[in-house]
Amino acid sequence: MLMEKVIKASPSIKLFVCVSTIAIVAFGTFNWIVSPHISYLKAAERYERMTGSAGQKGTTIKNNIGSKQKQLVELKAEIEQIQSSFFTEKKAREFFSDLEPISVQSDCNIDTLTFLPAESIASQADKGHTSSVILKRAEVGLSGEYENIIKFLKKLLSYSQRVSIGNLLIQSDHFERQRLTCYMTVTIYLTEDKERVNNE
Repeated sequence: MLMEKVIKASPSIKLFVCVSTIAIVAFGTFNWIVSPHISYLKAAERYERMTGSAGQKGTTIKNNIGSKQKQLVELKAEIEQIQSSFFTEKKAREFFSDLEPISVQSDCNIDTLTFLPAESIASQADKGHTSSVILKRAEVGLSGEYENIIKFLKKLLSYSQRVSIGNLLIQSDHFERQRLTCYMTVTIYLTEDKERVNNE
């Protein structure tokens, strides 16, 4: 019955019905077929942007980790180099007990050897804390010829660890002109043994 009315209707109504039908079919097709694809493509685009951004962040983090690891390796090497310039307690005892044999090898005589009290030293930033760096000193008086005293000093300074010589005074001996008397303060720096620190 509806079809008969459409057939009998004027051409403008027929055109309107056709256009409306096409529009409804097109709208339905768009909603059922095209619209889901557009939503999927937008979601895929957002996902790609997010993964791209995450990838860039991941690359940046990897680069930062790489540079930090390189800095850590450099700092460890620097710390090891600094630590190697300090004596351990055992090496400090050996050093002071070697003074006599070194003087004999240098053809000098140690006349006096006085140990001064050990001092714990700290930087300005660590004023409230006890430092593990300890300063040990000994006042040494020896006698010998000039060349032999220089030989003794060179042997002391040939240690791989840091040895400081201060208050150096060389005087001529009143009884023997060739013989000189030398007074000095020998200072070494030591840290606690690594094994002891680790065990604590």
